[in-house]
Amino acid sequence: MNRSVAILMAIRNGQEYIPQQLNSFIEQSYTNWSLFVSDDGSSDTSAEIVKQFFLSYPEIDGYIKKGPCKGFCENFQSMINDCNIISDYYAFSDQDDIWLPDKLTRATKYLNSIPSNIPALYCSVTTLIDENNRVIGQSLIPTKNLDFANALLHNIASGNTMVFNQCARELLMSASSQDMVVHDWTLYQIVTACGGEVYYDNEPTVLYRQHANNVIGDGRNILFRAKNFLDSFSTNKKEWNDRNEKVLKNVTEKFTDKALQTYMDFYKIKKSGFFARLFYFKRSGVYHQYTLGTLSTLIYVCFGKM
Repeated sequence: MNRSVAILMAIRNGQEYIPQQLNSFIEQSYTNWSLFVSDDGSSDTSAEIVKQFFLSYPEIDGYIKKGPCKGFCENFQSMINDCNIISDYYAFSDQDDIWLPDKLTRATKYLNSIPSNIPALYCSVTTLIDENNRVIGQSLIPTKNLDFANALLHNIASGNTMVFNQCARELLMSASSQDMVVHDWTLYQIVTACGGEVYYDNEPTVLYRQHANNVIGDGRNILFRAKNFLDSFSTNKKEWNDRNEKVLKNVTEKFTDKALQTYMDFYKIKKSGFFARLFYFKRSGVYHQYTLGTLSTLIYVCFGKM
């Protein structure tokens, strides 16, 4: 079953790394893919590099277009909403990573096993590399269930690993991009809320580049986890939760009964007094994949910061 994959690549001033990413597409063992690129106002040669790529490989279907210039989330969503992009499956792509050769093969093998009328999302662990392609670690592997109660608190995978079917795309199209915290988190939330299937591959499919200003670490060091725990209190979780609530509100009519109850309980927390907050937190059943994450959320609940 050789179903088509549309690669959705968002770019902006990435001339240094885009050629490596484009080359990794060519080296995919799965060959039935097309490429759609949205340039979000690059001032370097990024767009020219992509245009030359299409000229060098005329057999590749796709095009480059101008992005909305409203940030990376809106840029990806502009491709989700582009009615000219039609495929069986869709794959998000950043501009500065390197896909491993079997990425699309592994993803399509899973997606082919799911009926097309069920939202389905494939994602995977990543190998972390630095600016010089040196391996510096690996992303953490989830150990708990991948469901909506988890998705409300925690985005378990990087968007650059995600491949999903048309049914999942249609759900994402119904979401409001202007309120999204990040597109991949929203996708995880709505697929799990609407009775979809999520598969997390423990084999890396992407070399995920970490820059000096965005290194996330491999997450396995206890000091790193402790730092993340402390840093979490400087982030605006309330704003994130408010924005997620607005996005999800657009698709609640498609939620499963269980997900809808979880959604209502979770968003009652911020409107309630202390003991009621604890009650709704427990009844919602929300959890983080890692204990420190759940603990930090409980502290937020206690102090009314949700």
